[in-house]
Amino acid sequence: MKLQLPTLSNIARSVRGWKTINENLPTAPQSRMGFSIPTRFKTLENSEDNFLLYDSGEEDQSRILIFGTNSGLQDLTNNRKRAIDGTFKITPDFLTKL
Repeated sequence: MKLQLPTLSNIARSVRGWKTINENLPTAPQSRMGFSIPTRFKTLENSEDNFLLYDSGEEDQSRILIFGTNSGLQDLTNNRKRAIDGTFKITPDFLTKL
């Protein structure tokens, strides 16, 4: 008897569904425009520090969102070498990643 495991995409879809139900997360946007970012995602947990540093606006067709922290910006200012990492596989295709 062969056991067939679910595909990776089915597992990912199940996890996203579970997180949305259990964490009351908003649904993923389908484009850059026309969605607002809830206040709880604009600041860091247990802090007044902004996490959303810049938003060019909900109706901007070339919308730009910049996430980071003031301490992270200070680190960029103080250090000549930088390393960058990202989880691009899960980022929607309509978003540009740096």
